[in-house]
Amino acid sequence: MTRFAARSALVAALTLSAVACGSKSAKVSKDTLAHLPKDATFVVGIRAGDILESDAWKKLVVPKTAGNEDFQKFLACAPWSKVDLVMVSGNIPAERATVIVKGLTRAQVQSCAEKIAKDDGETATIKNDGKLMSLKKSGDDDTMWIGWLSDTTLVVASGDAVDHDPAAQKALVEQRLAGKDGLDTNKAMMDLLASVKADTIFGAGDLSAFQTQVPGIKSIAGTIEVSGGLKMHLRVGFTDAKVATNNSKRAEGFVGMVKLKPEIAWIADRVKISTDDTFAVAKIDLSADDLGKLAGMADKFPLPFARRRERPVPPMGINPHQAPAPDMAPPPGQAPAQAAPATP
Repeated sequence: MTRFAARSALVAALTLSAVACGSKSAKVSKDTLAHLPKDATFVVGIRAGDILESDAWKKLVVPKTAGNEDFQKFLACAPWSKVDLVMVSGNIPAERATVIVKGLTRAQVQSCAEKIAKDDGETATIKNDGKLMSLKKSGDDDTMWIGWLSDTTLVVASGDAVDHDPAAQKALVEQRLAGKDGLDTNKAMMDLLASVKADTIFGAGDLSAFQTQVPGIKSIAGTIEVSGGLKMHLRVGFTDAKVATNNSKRAEGFVGMVKLKPEIAWIADRVKISTDDTFAVAKIDLSADDLGKLAGMADKFPLPFARRRERPVPPMGINPHQAPAPDMAPPPGQAPAQAAPATP
């Protein structure tokens, strides 16, 4: 596993575990945002406890991950219920990510790392140096650096460039600890965040780098609330109102196509598309009963961290869903075709 892949996996695991558990008291301060990088092209905030208690988690996630031993071991290795906030930011073009987790202590993180290493038949070497902690598994050349903003708040930084240079990766974590050039100084991103309510999940992103794929697109901001069902509100910004209207119409066309499929037409009825000046707006409102229906369809949409069943691969050239062709007899009076002799 490469350093980038390993750190990306840990970043995802920390985020996922925090999504899994937590309290309802999560609050986002400007000081917290200062420890995320200024050049982030997206930022997501997660009120973790709300998700754990939600119908969406219980009906859609729990059944799909019950058989995933690695996921269950990770959830059991530390008191994730004490996590009360996760902030995730990243710069997509530069392939960098930063995660802040509030609610875990050094001892709890160390214990979790040791348990994970033991399950893999390895040992974990953990060193503390002031506000820094380094983690290294015996069977891995990679070293993971974690910074501690306080006794219960950690920051992890990862990037394609620095992940191949331990000293540079450590320096990046130290920079985030210092709060230098933080997201709080990025006015455009702060304005986007101010435009959304801090619900269960909330976030914003600069999409201007994707104008080649979607002409005129500028930004996205939105929220997801999971109380009594699932409500999603997204606002996608464009360069002008005409472009926003055209993209809203395209979205409506997609919703219309969904309505043509009887088994999922009801989902389209829960989606509302509109235009607000230079923004295309999408609202999705699913009730607890709707989530139950989705749970019944879950096998068609496997979660990326759910255990997948391996299917046998048929021999090359054989389609297992196609009936075998009948034997073709030669026309009357004609001998069966002979195979060509092998070339010496």
